Amino acid sequence: MNASLKKSSLVITTALLALAVLAAPMAMAASRTAANSPGKPCPKVGTASKSGTVSMKCVKSGKKLIWQLVKTAKPAPTKAPSTPKATPSSTPTMTLIPSQSAYDITVASSQWNFAFTYFVDGSKTALHSAPGDSSVLYVPEGELVHFTLTSADTTHGFWVPGLSIDNSMDPGVTGHLDFTASKTGTFPGRCNVSSCGRGHAGMAFTVKVVSAEDYVKYVSSLK
Repeated sequence: MNASLKKSSLVITTALLALAVLAAPMAMAASRTAANSPGKPCPKVGTASKSGTVSMKCVKSGKKLIWQLVKTAKPAPTKAPSTPKATPSSTPTMTLIPSQSAYDITVASSQWNFAFTYFVDGSKTALHSAPGDSSVLYVPEGELVHFTLTSADTTHGFWVPGLSIDNSMDPGVTGHLDFTASKTGTFPGRCNVSSCGRGHAGMAFTVKVVSAEDYVKYVSSLK
């Protein structure tokens, strides 16, 4: 054999050996995969084997040790948190414009009575005292009340001695009084300007200081 043929034979032999070396691990892995199949013999109880997404475990079946598929438990579907249903509030609310006091009341005097008007809902809508309560002024305890004082005819007095209120009400003049009641209760009030006319003696009213919640309930009931 000449030198050229010997050289070619050596190259081919080297290439075949290299392929054999590369193929050996692949063949061994394929052999192991084939051996580690469900129902095939396994070496020891409890041994685990995994190929891709398939998991197996060595178990005893009769007198034999065989591979058995391991079932993967599916995660339980998660429920989206439920949003609690809003329950309607039984307590009336008041919405006010920025320039309006939270508790805004007009006290109008005339010969010879007082009229009380409450403003809520941010629109300056006048809510007058309920029938039968026309001579009763409701005031919330512990809250700043802004009184607007007017007179239609002559000078009257807005006087509640039990609450230390004593203001004059003059015709053509709009008076203002900010007041906070520190206690609940019922307090008599009246005009203390005797020169207002012959009906002065009957010009009386009652102030009821109630909780802020009861005040809102009362005012919200007015039409």
